[in-house]
Formats: sequence, structure tokens, C-alpha cells
Amino acid sequence: MKKIISLITSILLVLSFSIPVFAREAVNYCELNVSLLNPLTNEQIKYTKSVPIKQKSILVPLSGKNTIEIINEANSVISLGEYIKQSYGKEMKISATQESGYSVNDSDIKIKTGLKWYSKGENIKLTHITGAVENKGLFYAGNKRVSWRNSVSGNGGVFYPTTNSWSKSVTDSYSYYYRSLAPYSILDVTVHVSGMSSTRKLSVRFDIL
Repeated sequence: MKKIISLITSILLVLSFSIPVFAREAVNYCELNVSLLNPLTNEQIKYTKSVPIKQKSILVPLSGKNTIEIINEANSVISLGEYIKQSYGKEMKISATQESGYSVNDSDIKIKTGLKWYSKGENIKLTHITGAVENKGLFYAGNKRVSWRNSVSGNGGVFYPTTNSWSKSVTDSYSYYYRSLAPYSILDVTVHVSGMSSTRKLSVRFDIL
């Protein structure tokens, strides 16, 4: 009897090591990556921030069965005034110090960027690309360009916002989530400072991680 029990235990141990285990790649947060580039010197200032995800579950009928579909949303606001001043350095001192009651210290650009998506089990699809640009004082962000991509579904696109805030509906399809191929959006703008001819290239990337 002991030999039989020992044999069964050995077989179970062999099976436990031979059966592959597949781990789900969970979506935990979004990541905001900001790059402010001086096109003349190629000097860059970079900033990274983790962003929490808001979720809402809804029950969706599917082929006669109920399934859970989760509505996800994440967005972040970043103030770029200090980064712009840092990027210009000594140049900023020779710029116009006052215009319409604003000084360099009062000036700012605030960027809001985000994503909305649906998830079912291990599959996700993008539904909206959101964002906003707020200019204050001597700083101004122009030439707005937004691109987005879900590499697994093969969907993506580019649009050019004509207003200072947007929530663009996009067409995507459900695809398996891989962290290494996470869906993302990128907001590119040109930063101007009143009284100065030089500009900065700003790129804000938002990844679902």
C-alpha cells in the first residue's frame, strides 16, 4: 500500500512540474512620460509619473450569457512652467518679462492627457483619447498633434485638435493585453515663449501598464 501511495505522489509531482502555468499580465496603472526637447542643442528634460486607473464594471449580455465588461479611465495633469524655465535657462532672462500683466514666473502651460478603454477578462480596447492644454501668460503650446496605437489589435491613428480640450472617440477592437505592447497615446506640441524666437518640442506619452 505504501508503494502505491508513493507511486501516486511521484506521478503528481511530475505532473505539477510538467504542466505549463500561464500568468495573466494585469493592467495596474498608466504611466505618463514627458519629454521637453531643445531642437537646436538636442538637450532634453524628462519626467515620468504613475497614474491610477478609475474603473466601473457593467454587465453586458453576450450570446445569451452575461459577462462583465469594465469601463476604465485614467488621466493626469502636469504643470510645465518650471520645466520650460529650466529648459531655457539663461535665455529666459533676456526674454520679455511682462506682457498683459504676466511675468515669466506667473507663466505656465498645463497639459492634461488620458485614455478611456473597455476590458473583458484579459482583453482590452481603446474607446477615447482625452486631453487638454491650458496656456497662461508668456507661455503658449501650439501645433497640437495626437497619435494613438494598440499594437496587438493593429489599430491606431493621428488627429490634430483644434480646441484646447478634447475627448476623441476612436475605433478599436478587443485584443489580448501584453505589457510589452501596451496601448498608448502621444501628444506632441510646440512650446513658444512670448518675446523669444526659439521654441521647444514637447512630447507627452501615456501608456496603459
